[in-house]
Amino acid sequence: MKKARKYFENKNVLITGGSSGIGFSIAQELMQMGASVCLLARNQEKLEEAKHKLQVLAVKPQQTVEILSADVADTERLCEIIPAYLKDNPPVPDVLINAAGVARPGYVEELDLDIFKWTMDIDYHGTVTMTKLLLPYFWNVAVGISSTFHLWQVFWAFLATPLILAPSSLCVVSQTFYALK
Repeated sequence: MKKARKYFENKNVLITGGSSGIGFSIAQELMQMGASVCLLARNQEKLEEAKHKLQVLAVKPQQTVEILSADVADTERLCEIIPAYLKDNPPVPDVLINAAGVARPGYVEELDLDIFKWTMDIDYHGTVTMTKLLLPYFWNVAVGISSTFHLWQVFWAFLATPLILAPSSLCVVSQTFYALK
């Protein structure tokens, strides 16, 4: 954990699904490690609440908490706000954590096909879209350990492709565990 604490100190981390659940928990840990975070989630009210909770966890005066309201399933919106955010808020995030995800319990034969589409739009397409939007920026600025982490993020998204039945939250937990180890 000492290596993770040192690695994330003074880093900028963009977290999808950051207003609640796994994403918010990761944001809490990262703030305590000295990182600045940008949370991306759908609900503006939850984002504001998460921002206030995270600001008190800052261990350094230069740490910031930014928020962006968007649905990762809305590719058009992401294509508008992510480049604008990156242009207006340098530096580019050092790390992207795709933690946005949904699950709908039930038996396959009982669930409507729209549930599967909805799940794939958020869990898979949202992850790929965010990764693709940030990848050109990562290639331009990433060096050393940072680029290794970014490449891990990208490769994980594509390695998960054949694992369509695997819940993305498990993939995110694996990524996060690996990153924070």
